[in-house]
Amino acid sequence: LRHHEIIEGTAFKFFVAVQVLLLGLVLLWMIDMVREVLGLRQLFQPAGDASLLGTKRQRVIINDFAEELGAFWWPIAKVVSDVIMFVLMAIFVSIRFQSKFSSGNDAQRIVSGLLELPWTERGLSVSAKKELFLEVIAEFLALSSMESNLAHFGNAVLVLALIRVVQSTSVHPRLALLTETL
Repeated sequence: LRHHEIIEGTAFKFFVAVQVLLLGLVLLWMIDMVREVLGLRQLFQPAGDASLLGTKRQRVIINDFAEELGAFWWPIAKVVSDVIMFVLMAIFVSIRFQSKFSSGNDAQRIVSGLLELPWTERGLSVSAKKELFLEVIAEFLALSSMESNLAHFGNAVLVLALIRVVQSTSVHPRLALLTETL
């Protein structure tokens, strides 16, 4: 039950500001990824003289390309993991923003549903009153469960981002010792 949080007013403005900063960082990350992809394009450009097709020179070029591709598997994996992270972050931010945007209305709907239950209605049986009460509680539990699942999804995205950060530290020679042991 602790997963549902109402955000309105100043807290909601702060939440929106943080989400905008997050999207700005993702945009910078995407720009860096595009730069990486443009650098990878050089791997796939033909090298050597085109008149030497079918010769020993072409076989050497193909072998050199295979060695370069093996040496540069990491940038390709980095780009693929970055694209996956962009998609996951965009999904998370959009769902989280929508849930926080409607959190006040959801809470008001549930509380008013509880307050408007016909407890003093004599013509309604106790089991009918109990059924109405449980319907409102089930709605609250569904909302709380959705918030909990969203928090788990966010934690998974954070773990993937942490793995990506650890992988990025392999660029520095001293920090590379850490990533090689993992």
